[in-house]
Amino acid sequence: MPAKKRKKNSEGKVEGQSVDLGCVRLTELFIKDNPIAPDEIQRLRDYALQKMKVYKVRSAHEAIAVAGTPVALVCVEKGIDFDADQVNGAYLSLAVIKKWIKTLSEMSVEQRLKVKGLDGGRADVIVAGAILLELVAEMLGIEGYTVSAYGARSCSRSRTLNPGSGD
Repeated sequence: MPAKKRKKNSEGKVEGQSVDLGCVRLTELFIKDNPIAPDEIQRLRDYALQKMKVYKVRSAHEAIAVAGTPVALVCVEKGIDFDADQVNGAYLSLAVIKKWIKTLSEMSVEQRLKVKGLDGGRADVIVAGAILLELVAEMLGIEGYTVSAYGARSCSRSRTLNPGSGD
């Protein structure tokens, strides 16, 4: 497994770090069957929690979620195909995340492929990604995320989630 990546400032102090912890990696390591066995989900959770111990932040007043999993979960919850205007700025609650973890984990990949809003390329990894969102929300003590359809760079450039809105 690759080593943790650490970003150091000009004084040599660690400002941030990342760990090899994503939905594809977790699926490869822990999910062997679909529907997903409860013990596979528990091992995935335990592993992810252990890896996330490196992060010192334990609270937040808001969080923005970007990338495939949160976008897919918003689409699935709304029952829509991807539409940036309908996804961007949507609120994805922890309760909705938990609901879809339970629902999707009880399905085969073939059944997930029929779920409106779930892109076929994400059907096999969506449960692991949703579990990561759940664990991070619980670690931060938040009840959900605002979802950006435009990615992390868009969020870091502006406080608004609607590029070009002028708000």
